[in-house]
Formats: sequence, C-alpha cells, structure tokens
Amino acid sequence: MHSLPDDLSPPFTATEEKLIRLGLDPAAQPGEADACGVQLIRSFRKRGLTAEQLMASSARAIWAARELSAARGRVMSFGKYKNRTVGECPLSYLRWALTKCKDMPYNLRRAMQLVINEGSK
Repeated sequence: MHSLPDDLSPPFTATEEKLIRLGLDPAAQPGEADACGVQLIRSFRKRGLTAEQLMASSARAIWAARELSAARGRVMSFGKYKNRTVGECPLSYLRWALTKCKDMPYNLRRAMQLVINEGSK
C-alpha cells in the first residue's frame, strides 16, 4: 500500500516544478522555455538523477495517483456510509471501521487504508 513509494523522494524539487511550469507555459517566450530546459537538466545532473530514475519515479507516482483515485471511488458495502464512496467518508469513520470491522472485503480495507494514509499527510 502506498501513495508515493517510500523508497523515492518526490520526482521534482520545488524549483524543478517551477521550471517545468514556466517552460511549458504557452505565454513563455522561446528563450525562456529554452533557459528553463537547460536549468532543469542542470538541476537533475546536480542531484545525480539518471534518466532511468526519473522515468521510474514518474511512472510510480502516476501509478500511485491512479491507485489512490480508484481507492477514493470504491463504494462502501456496509454501515453508516453504505453506497457512498470511500472518498466521501470522514477519515475518522474510516479509521473506526478498520479497527472494528474485521470481515470487510480485502479491496475495501485496502482502499480505506490508502485514503487514510493520504489524508494523514
């Protein structure tokens, strides 16, 4: 279970995120976009980041985001919030249900844990 794999730091630093946003902004001038690309690559090199690490980290982050989205959309099959999605339930209820309800389906339990873990950040 994970939201962002524990063995990875976030794929981009705050500065790198800003460079990406500016470089891809349609209003950016060609020279600005080029300068952002150069600075972004320099930042990756400074951190010792390889292309393989960057691609793997991004792929895992995308997978984790999809998994969390699916977890939020899983429908509760019992209780006070029956027929509502896990994402609609209060975290306090999800925590309570995980401790008190031992017979719930594995996928529902896993979805609840993912949503709780993300909400605890």
